[in-house]
Amino acid sequence: MPRQGTVKLSLPVLLLLTVFALAAPAGAAAPVALSQVPVPEPANLGLFVQDKNAAIRLGKALFWDMQVGSDGQTACATCHFHAGADSRSRNTLHPGVDGKFDNGHSRSNADLRGDDFPFVTFAVADDRTSARTVRDDRVGSQGVNKSRSLGINTGDKVELGRIVRDNEFHRNGRNVRQSTGRNAPSVINAVFNFANFWDGRANHYFNGVTPFGGMDTAARVHINTGNGLAQLDLTRQLLTNPYALDNASLASQAVGPVLSDIEMSWIGRSWPEVGRKMLTLKPLANQQVHANDSRLAPWRVANGLGLNTTYSAMIQAAFRPEFFNSPALVGGYSQMESNFSLFFGLALQLYQATLVADQTPFDRFLQGDNGAMSERAQKGWSIFQSGGAACFACHIGPELTGASVSLARAPGEAGLIELMTMGNGALANYDIGYYNIGATRTNDDLGRGGRVTLNGLSLPLSFTGQWFERATLPFNPVAQPGCINNFLANPPTICPPTADTITRQAVKGAFKTPGLRNIELTGPYMHDGSMVTLMQVVDFYTRGGNFHAENLADLDPFINTIGQLQGDEERQEELVDFLLALTDERVRQERAPFDHPQLIIPDGHEERIAGNPKRSRVLVDRMVEIPAVGANGRPAQGLPPLRPFLAPAGMSSTDFHYQP
Repeated sequence: MPRQGTVKLSLPVLLLLTVFALAAPAGAAAPVALSQVPVPEPANLGLFVQDKNAAIRLGKALFWDMQVGSDGQTACATCHFHAGADSRSRNTLHPGVDGKFDNGHSRSNADLRGDDFPFVTFAVADDRTSARTVRDDRVGSQGVNKSRSLGINTGDKVELGRIVRDNEFHRNGRNVRQSTGRNAPSVINAVFNFANFWDGRANHYFNGVTPFGGMDTAARVHINTGNGLAQLDLTRQLLTNPYALDNASLASQAVGPVLSDIEMSWIGRSWPEVGRKMLTLKPLANQQVHANDSRLAPWRVANGLGLNTTYSAMIQAAFRPEFFNSPALVGGYSQMESNFSLFFGLALQLYQATLVADQTPFDRFLQGDNGAMSERAQKGWSIFQSGGAACFACHIGPELTGASVSLARAPGEAGLIELMTMGNGALANYDIGYYNIGATRTNDDLGRGGRVTLNGLSLPLSFTGQWFERATLPFNPVAQPGCINNFLANPPTICPPTADTITRQAVKGAFKTPGLRNIELTGPYMHDGSMVTLMQVVDFYTRGGNFHAENLADLDPFINTIGQLQGDEERQEELVDFLLALTDERVRQERAPFDHPQLIIPDGHEERIAGNPKRSRVLVDRMVEIPAVGANGRPAQGLPPLRPFLAPAGMSSTDFHYQP
């Protein structure tokens, strides 16, 4: 909201108001329907992309193509096939910070059960003073078997590699697929995030190669100038660089998992190798493409297996020629191979930018349809907005997240770094949209407060950390602390006289506030996947978190007992009813743009050894088919709608999510 005029207040009043300053970002506004929010996109996209629709087709093919993984079986979609998230329940456990699975049947290749959740339990679910039991396991996504890259075999989807003994993920003396230490967020509506991943490491500036934007000073793409190839740095001199790709965190996100030696890659492979492999393979060669696919149908081969084109042709149709048309080599790779990360990132961003779920009952309600939400859901919406529950302090605006592009760009927003009174009453700087809510102990996963090693330097992920370490960084921070007085807000936001001298940071254990649309379908919940029903989430917030006392120094001040909900089952259920009104039926039924090619996913392992028992180091994969779905969605093919994670057959979604 706009800056307000100066108001003179006595120091005692000023300090009192400071204590009660709202944790929500200053640019917050009442929500409108999500359809009214422009989909973020780099303003200079035309310098790279010559045909946006062709780039979207390329992005959809690459996102769903299992050949991208080193094992020839792991696509980006493998962890994002169910309402944009991952609903697999076997071999998804990660042992957590202690490296040990925490109960009798928890182990590698175990099946998750409803009674495993929540991982932190209280004798009275909505009372944090009652007896507590803690498991520090995580629910992640299974990736690849731990292997070392030995290069590619041209024309073969499976790369050359050697299995490496895995001391963490194994069963019966054999390796199983690794699991990530965080739950996979939904890619639907992710385009509205200013930064992506739970810790925000996918930078809003895309450097063309890695997730880290200007933090990675070695990232370069190659452009044909007409006088030969030149290296192009997309993230230097951001204010004057015509090639700087802002609003591009989805492109930054897209290039991360492909080289992750847990998620998709053998240890040590490179982007040019990925490019060389994929440019020799037929797109989606081993997967059925539906005859009515909303983007790919015209290029579908007659028998449905793959596309009647090549990735080289798709790149040439989508991108400007100066990024692929040079005959010169770069380290032994063609320009197209060398720039494959650029094509991959931008194409996936443009495809995922079409995955906007903005036709929910809640959105229709915001557009004036009072009958779109039930009376109970409307009561839940009132609770959601109320000062007592304060859900709307973090899940703010049309996107229902303080980590959105529109909030970061809001005219009245103080900046990407703001001051907030933390749970212990002390002021600190924090990154807007990232909060420590006490789901896990602060030091178990530092989240936004973590660091990454790039080019031999340990660098802070947070904008706050980068600002306060700016003297030692090889790049210029993109944000600095800001605070805007807003005396007319309710409650007022008052910047303390010492705002410019406060150097304390509150970024440890903070994670991105997710948008909430389709939350009914995207469990398990939280960055650690430790809750399975929406009532468990409501109980968590009602009691004031799992680790309130332990995390107090970094804790969001709104994580406290919610008196209006504690012990009131009816009001808690009304809040759940509101959350259920955030589901877009197109997502539930996988109607366009949420239709997709066939996917064969590894869902844990058979309890037997693959191949010769004397030689094999891995268990046999258990493969499950996700059928191709056309533009008309699942009903047109006689397929049932998507269901909540671990919801028993025959139980309604409402009854399932009411369970504590």
